[in-house]
Amino acid sequence: MKWISALDLEQWADRVGARVMFPELVRDLISASATDISEVRFPGGDKGQVRGFDGWLDAVGVPPFVPSDLSIWEFGVNDKPERKFAEDYGKRVTELPLADRQKITFVFATPRSWDNPKKKLPDFVQEYRDKRDFSDVRYYDGVQLEAWLQRCAAVGARHARTVLGRVPQTGARSTDEFWDEYARRFRPILTEDVVLCG
Repeated sequence: MKWISALDLEQWADRVGARVMFPELVRDLISASATDISEVRFPGGDKGQVRGFDGWLDAVGVPPFVPSDLSIWEFGVNDKPERKFAEDYGKRVTELPLADRQKITFVFATPRSWDNPKKKLPDFVQEYRDKRDFSDVRYYDGVQLEAWLQRCAAVGARHARTVLGRVPQTGARSTDEFWDEYARRFRPILTEDVVLCG
């Protein structure tokens, strides 16, 4: 089920909060997709602007979105994602030794949809893969994120409600959302311990 469209993501990217919330959205998508994650670090919210990689992941890959083994992630929400990609890519090439980079996938993600009439997204990515600076190079845009969110409907529903401020139209919700709504019907608020006490 589609809770968030590429257009929703594009419009959200113009909001101030998108910059610090976007890593959390991607982290939730990874967590919903991959079952074998040995290391994950995607600072978001109040810590969304800390120095270093925007994200770091070591996981067993789950095609088509979660790369195998080590990957570093960079995010860009501004209206010039190609430029942001090139800047982040260049910075990481300079900072990391080639021997390390050849074991790492470089991933760039943006809520903006690719819209370059002179170059197709696969051609752009292939140009960077051909440089062989990293084990692999990936670029996820709003269209691909829409598809990923559709695969992970619970993540889409949650972020539609809490991040984009849109309540899912059919009333579907995650178990956490249901429990929160149900528990708040009682005074005092119902706790899990009370329900499970027998």
